Amino acid sequence: MRTGERDLTFVDRAVVSLERQTHTNVHAIIVAYRNAAAVHRWVGQRRPKLASVVVVESPDPGIRSTSLWTGLAQIKTDFFGVLDDDDTIMPDHVAACLRALCAHAEMDVAFGGSILVNEDAHLDEPRSISYFQRFDAEQFSFGNFITSNAWLARVCVLARAGDDPKLPVCEDYYLLLRFLRGTNFLPTWRLTSEHYRRSDDPTDSNALGEEVRSQSMERIRRRTYLAIVQQRPTPLISPLLLEILKPNDRPMALIFLRLLQFRFLLKGLADYLRNVREIPRRAWKLPGIVSKVGFRGLRTLIVAHGREIDEKKLGTTPSNRVSGR
Repeated sequence: MRTGERDLTFVDRAVVSLERQTHTNVHAIIVAYRNAAAVHRWVGQRRPKLASVVVVESPDPGIRSTSLWTGLAQIKTDFFGVLDDDDTIMPDHVAACLRALCAHAEMDVAFGGSILVNEDAHLDEPRSISYFQRFDAEQFSFGNFITSNAWLARVCVLARAGDDPKLPVCEDYYLLLRFLRGTNFLPTWRLTSEHYRRSDDPTDSNALGEEVRSQSMERIRRRTYLAIVQQRPTPLISPLLLEILKPNDRPMALIFLRLLQFRFLLKGLADYLRNVREIPRRAWKLPGIVSKVGFRGLRTLIVAHGREIDEKKLGTTPSNRVSGR
């Protein structure tokens, strides 16, 4: 849990949600990137009813990822998660995630659905479901649908986190992308986390502006070989073609899409193998790319390259696409 700017009453609310977990062996690491003396004093007076509480002081260079990576370096338990100081988790969150991970040894991260709680006083109904869905690795590559407090992971994935990426925002999304290995994320199919929003909150990441967010996403794209965008890529079948096809012909459109993807896959592979000089360099980079995006992600990159070749021949440029070599 990171804190330093918000009032400690928010921290108390978050800690209460930890104390109420049905799984009672919960350890907390509170990373104080500002006002460390006040945080130490609060913990000493409050004495949270948890297995342990450790306060860690972090540098404050004005970027959110530094305090997160400072906390990650202190983890000594078999499983871990993240809880922002103004968010909460429901009593069955830890138990549900642990139950899912213990039942599926091949999975590294378990996550639940999230409820958005808007704390602006004028709203009649402040609560709404923000995320509750199955995991799709390709969709996740283009946009985050797992809130920072909605997951629990095995400690072994920390080896993939790497060094502090120096990101002012989107650091929680970047961290999960580092953990991503194809389909190693498992939904618990429970709504177990709450993330709070206030329109006048200056500490919210959205308050930093769209330009800062866009710059962070571009840096994430470069680090992960993925084009992270707000929306999904332009479909291989044009909207016009889908409009022409009758509703009962939609299966035909999907078959056509698969054929196009296979064609682009062959074109991309042929182009890579044709350039003999580049083969050693690409072979050297291949394990790193596979470790980041998995074999399915590698196939997506090759398909995108084949599609790019086709578009260059036609003189068109896609607005959004997965990129990388």
